[in-house]
Amino acid sequence: GVTVDVTRNASVYGSYTEIFQPQSEADANGTPIGARTGFQYEFGIKKDLFNDRVNFQAAWFNLEDQNRAVEDSANLGSFLGTGDVRTRGVDIRVAGNPTPELKLTAGYVYADTETLTTDPGAEFGEIVPEHSASIFAKYTFLDGPLKGWGFGAGARGVSDFYALQDISGGAAPPQLVRIETDGYVVADAQVSYDFNEHIQAKLDVTNVFDENYYQRVNEITRGNFYGEPRRVMFRITAKR
Repeated sequence: GVTVDVTRNASVYGSYTEIFQPQSEADANGTPIGARTGFQYEFGIKKDLFNDRVNFQAAWFNLEDQNRAVEDSANLGSFLGTGDVRTRGVDIRVAGNPTPELKLTAGYVYADTETLTTDPGAEFGEIVPEHSASIFAKYTFLDGPLKGWGFGAGARGVSDFYALQDISGGAAPPQLVRIETDGYVVADAQVSYDFNEHIQAKLDVTNVFDENYYQRVNEITRGNFYGEPRRVMFRITAKR
């Protein structure tokens, strides 16, 4: 990777990464699928805003992923490689404190996934959502009658996404079915109180409205998982 400072509070960068991830899965003959391989390159900019209180990042990325193991529908317990899949997109993020009282984090990712090969087994697998975004803001009172109290809220969500499953039993051409689910948006909230600079109490609520949604889809009969329901967590932390 290379980073170049173009001004006092702005820099541009580029990076290249190779992927080599061993896999333990084997095909119907007991032959190991082999390692998942590929590469990723990325170019972006980072800039400080609001007198260096907020960091802005924007990046363009290209990821090619080969030989990812997926289950062989004709031989349960066996796997096939998925061929060559490319994902390109843009990742934009903002984080920091526009004012001393306000903390903000926000992000958006656009990802376009394309299958580069048409061999049997090459086109099925989980497809990442095309659009995903999140935002969370928290305001902490630094003086006045509510000094020490903090209130936060945010949302996160994705667009529709799907998976492709080959039901041909290994024949060519593959017969693909599309397992699709709607996108979702869930809300989160937080209330905190600082007793002093060392002790804080915090109440976090995720998925405030208890939305029912799929976080992942994979195959017709298995590998489809619901997202986490409403969760409430209270904790007290102390630091020196």
